Amino acid sequence: MTLRKKLLFLAVIYGTLLLGLVAAEVALRFSKSETTTRLRYAYSPDVVGEFLPNQSLYDTRKPRVKWKVTINVEGYRGRPVAVPKPRGVYRLLVLGDSLVEGSYVDDGSTLAERLEALLRRSLGDRIEVVGIGRAGYTITDEMDYVREKGHRLDPDAVVLVSALNDVADLSRPIQYRAFLKLATGYEKRHPILQALIEPVRNTAVYNFLYRKWVLLRLKTSLDLGTVDPRPLRERVSYTEARNAEWTPDYWGYFRRYCELLGGFQRELGAQNRRLLYVVFPDVEQLAPSDPLISQRRLKECTASHRIPTV
Repeated sequence: MTLRKKLLFLAVIYGTLLLGLVAAEVALRFSKSETTTRLRYAYSPDVVGEFLPNQSLYDTRKPRVKWKVTINVEGYRGRPVAVPKPRGVYRLLVLGDSLVEGSYVDDGSTLAERLEALLRRSLGDRIEVVGIGRAGYTITDEMDYVREKGHRLDPDAVVLVSALNDVADLSRPIQYRAFLKLATGYEKRHPILQALIEPVRNTAVYNFLYRKWVLLRLKTSLDLGTVDPRPLRERVSYTEARNAEWTPDYWGYFRRYCELLGGFQRELGAQNRRLLYVVFPDVEQLAPSDPLISQRRLKECTASHRIPTV
């Protein structure tokens, strides 16, 4: 085979591959079945918030329900507040998981932003509300955050927002915040790989392949390098929260959650800060006949620690 024929053969091969990738990208985008842009989930010790700072995008992790999200210079949603806290300001720190992060919620409509607007209408602009939430967080992540970063905000009170999956999240072999630190460390140790990924990060094909890779890692014991996501799988199911009778394992994690909640209350109290607890219903608890077992038991827990609860 002459050099010209070899080059022509390679051109046909690479051209076919390129056309295939373009066709796949177009098909995935038109089907609205795959994300192209989403928030960067990584740990940064240099900012007060829990996201990589200075992000502004339409998150399309569910392409049919995209939403506008901006992460400020300090790594959280909403306007950045002054650190140290100015004299005369009363500051609330709202902690939680995706409820506080504001998944599927446009800028300006997150829980913390709406709460601040409501309080300012009646109490004035010396009230500040900062929302620090990450999907997947539970009480251990939130306590770890306050110890490491949250204290810099000097909050007068902490509002802990809980969904009914927090107890199940506590059953993971590794907590989500610790996992993010491991994943971020891996990225920093492999800068060449990250440089190769960056140009295609916001393509549907890359996100499709990445999602399939995560599913493969979750279902198999193959060592593919990178950080193993399997320790993020819960040992108990969050659906148990809706059951009238709980298994012994779930009861064990619930009791640990209650003990941690009491410890968090004492820890904040020693710093002259109040803890308020808010529990949201599960989306499947909207039927009037639901007994709200978890809410009742959580309220019994908070009452035993004298934590104001909504």
